[in-house]
Amino acid sequence: MISTAQTLPLPQNHLGLYLHFPWCLVKCPYCDFLSIPVDKIAGQVPSVTQARQQIPHARYADALINEFRTRLHEFDADSYQIGSIFFGGGTPSLWEPEQLGRVLEVIRSEAPHLADNLEISVECNPSSVSLDFFKRLLAQGVNRVSIGVQSLHEGRLKFLGRVHNQHEGLRAIGAAFDAGFSRVSADLIYGVYQQSAKEALADLDALLQYPLTHLSAYTLTIEPGTRFGALDRAGKLPLLSEDEVARSFEQVSAHLSQAGFKHYEISNFARQEQVSRHNLGYWLARPYLGLGTGAYGRIQAIRYRNSLSAERYLQSFAPIDSSRKNPTQQSKAAQQFSFASQEVLKSTELENELIMLGLRTSYGVLSSDLNLQDGVLSPLLQRRELEYSEANRLRIPRDKWLVSDSIVTKLMHDTSTLSQ
Repeated sequence: MISTAQTLPLPQNHLGLYLHFPWCLVKCPYCDFLSIPVDKIAGQVPSVTQARQQIPHARYADALINEFRTRLHEFDADSYQIGSIFFGGGTPSLWEPEQLGRVLEVIRSEAPHLADNLEISVECNPSSVSLDFFKRLLAQGVNRVSIGVQSLHEGRLKFLGRVHNQHEGLRAIGAAFDAGFSRVSADLIYGVYQQSAKEALADLDALLQYPLTHLSAYTLTIEPGTRFGALDRAGKLPLLSEDEVARSFEQVSAHLSQAGFKHYEISNFARQEQVSRHNLGYWLARPYLGLGTGAYGRIQAIRYRNSLSAERYLQSFAPIDSSRKNPTQQSKAAQQFSFASQEVLKSTELENELIMLGLRTSYGVLSSDLNLQDGVLSPLLQRRELEYSEANRLRIPRDKWLVSDSIVTKLMHDTSTLSQ
């Protein structure tokens, strides 16, 4: 058997660090991530300058620094190696790079173990970046950016609620490379109403004018807690047919494969093995610390979520007032105040997550990590809904990825009945 270390680009002790920046210019109708739109100005979406004036840049950096120190102690992270740092949102490109850099400086100086090939990613929107911004970001030690282009068609950008235009999306990619970034990823949404597979490929071709190392290409998914979700329930959201979405999926995958990208996860493609190490950590069930408003974290069997209120979060991790009679008690009270939820996961819940996430990837999962009965596995293997890779890892064959949800459901139904 080929060892896991030889086949996976992540060590077993990989720890991801996710830092959530909640503020954005406007809430996109398809987005189900926690985001806080800044106040409108005279009823209009504010400019980037006006938006940045509303954001507590330094206070938020202070809170993230204090939470980082708290979580390291709380979860005894000494046995892990931080291999990836990801700033997500919201819109992290609204944050002043120098404040983001303050947080990185503390992480680098105080983390017990950092990987030599540490990946530091920042999500960026085309509406809030420039050549100068990317240069400042690079100067803080960020070595990877992910740019939310989403579409290169004006009508679809408007439908998706984006505040940038098609030219700004391409200019943002060019500016990132001009600033000196060598690892640049772009996000693209396809499978939108009235978009043919040919039109999806035209968006790809425009992006492929640049030496992107990574692409996240998603079919439009309707999440229940979003504005699109509400419109869909009311029957008022125009959607592309399932057949056309499937046709686009197949053609996007084939097109990117021909362009030298590896299709390593259902919606993600990497050139020259430049996978998103941070996201791969999620899919391979590696632990991660979540910092910031509304951030999730999971280390060992403990999963938590921070307060969904930015103000409550800022209060929870504000610098401790040493003049108080009992600053230690103040600190403990603040930490408890910061959680929206915290739970200890059962073994079957952990296994279900491993199945649900790991089988989204071309790497799959080790069968020895699963407690599956042969009566469940054998029929799936016989129908080629599952297969063993050369590294003896269970995975869903590439030509079955479009029906992966139904395959995963069969496995999860079995594990949900196991004894704890």
